[in-house]
Parts: sequence; C-alpha cells; structure tokens
Amino acid sequence: MASFSQQEEDGILYEPFTRRQESARAKPSQGRVCFAVKGEGKIPSSSCCEKLAMHLSATGFPGLERSLLSSVIIHTRMKKILLGVVGMRLILLGCPGAGKGTQAKLITEKYHIPQISTGDILRSSIKNNNELGKKVKAIVDGGQLVPDDIVIELVEERIKKADCIEGFLLDGFPRTVTQAQALNQFTSIDSVVDIDVPEEEIVMRLSGRRIHPASGRIYHTVYHPPKISGKDDLTGEPLIQRPDDSEETVRKRLSVYQAQTRPLRDYYQHFKANVGTPIPQYVKIDGMGSVDDIKNKIFSILDQCKETMK
Repeated sequence: MASFSQQEEDGILYEPFTRRQESARAKPSQGRVCFAVKGEGKIPSSSCCEKLAMHLSATGFPGLERSLLSSVIIHTRMKKILLGVVGMRLILLGCPGAGKGTQAKLITEKYHIPQISTGDILRSSIKNNNELGKKVKAIVDGGQLVPDDIVIELVEERIKKADCIEGFLLDGFPRTVTQAQALNQFTSIDSVVDIDVPEEEIVMRLSGRRIHPASGRIYHTVYHPPKISGKDDLTGEPLIQRPDDSEETVRKRLSVYQAQTRPLRDYYQHFKANVGTPIPQYVKIDGMGSVDDIKNKIFSILDQCKETMK
C-alpha cells in the first residue's frame, strides 16, 4: 500500500514527524505520529483535519490504525499543529480490596477514557456471538480458563475501537509478564499505577464485609458497622459473610495475586524498551488513606505525565 509523505490542504503543507525525539525509531503503530505545519501561524480547518485523517486511513500509513487518530491540538508557542494521540494509556494494578474499582471510576471520569476489564471484554464477546465469542462461550461453559492468546486478541480488538482514541484504562490486564509483552506488540502504555495496600489491611477490609442478602446492603464490622451487630439496620434480619470474604479465602486470593503480580511489577519497574518503544512510567501509590487522598495522589502523577506528552 502507498504510504503518506506529504498532504496539502487549505494551503498548508503537512509533513509527518513523531512527537518523541527519537523520531527515526518511533513506531507508527503506537499512535505517536504527528504532523508539522509549514506556514507561519496558519491553522487548518476541522474539515481539513478530517480529510487528513481519512487520507491516512485510506492510504494505509504503515501500521497506523484509524482509531488512533485524535483531535487537533494547537501549540501556539511552537506554531505547529499536532494531529495525534494526547490521551492517557494506563494500566491499573492493585490487589482485591485495594480500592482499585473506586479509583478506576474516578480516573476514567476525569480523563474521559474507557475502563477496560477482561471480564467485561469476555462477556461482550459472548454477547456478540461472533466466531471468537462462540469459542469463548464454549471455554467458559466448560469451566476452563480462557487462554492467553484469546484474551490478548480480544484486548487488541477492544482498544482499536473509537472510544479509545483518547486513551484507555486497563483493569485486570495484563496479569502476567507474557500478557504484558504481548500488549507491548500492539500498543504503548504511558503509565502503570500500582495501588499498594498492606496484606493485613486487605484481609481486614475484605473479611470484615457483611451483606444483607435480600437487599444487597453492605456493612463492615470496622468501617461501617450495623447498629446492632450482625443485624440489618432496616429489617433486623441477619447479615451474612460471603464465602469469598472468609479470612482463609482472602489470604489464598492474595497469595495467588502476589505470585502473579510480583513478576509483572518487576517487568514494568525495570522495563527495557525495544527500539522505538516508549518506556511507561511505573508509579506505586500508597493505598492507605481516604478515597480523596488516594485520588489526589494519582491525579497529580497522571497530570504530570500528561503534560510531558503535549
């Protein structure tokens, strides 16, 4: 297929270049391709930018997916127009009970990016009932774990969708170094945020949960106790502890998580980039404190990261 070298619209000549200094090494497939504007102070129209995006997609700029094209960002000081991705591509790590779900929601709302979890992807695939979905359904119905190659394929397919243009938040993927290495083959990651909470705190958080089965109301023996121990505040009916929340089960889950995640943490902490592959920022966040405290720590780090991408 033909490749894009120059395009002239609205009297402005565009030439491809990469946002990062090592432009000769950068991989177009990672969405780091931008365009310099030749023409002092000229600003292209929206239709011009749309035409440029369509041109790139139609002519097959090497490895560049249409879904990676983003809106125009004007850098007035540099007097350049960048057509490229300035969103956030994030991985969120954290053991069960670390508050990952709460923080994921806050992150996606602030940065306007979708939260992508393997569970959601698998359920969506089964619902679509396409060839891959039927394969996933057969595996799940058989009580087996979905193999890495299928999960990786589904994740790759998901992040190419339009809502991931400005970035995404991966939750629950990757779980292993093998998955992380595969992910690196089709996209780049800007930041890995690891919410760190001591094991004993996690055990207390999870094993202290109590539920009113009929209504789904949730209590906690320490953080949100019922007025009468073991009884629902509204009905007086008994509260239960889910089997998954027993201390023994919680400790087993944590042991499995740590065994899986320790190598993954090491991988991102000591990430060795291939030629042209950006090195993701790995950040460990202290998960002790209020929801707002933890949120503010995460936002501060991600805001700094986003500034460096402009």
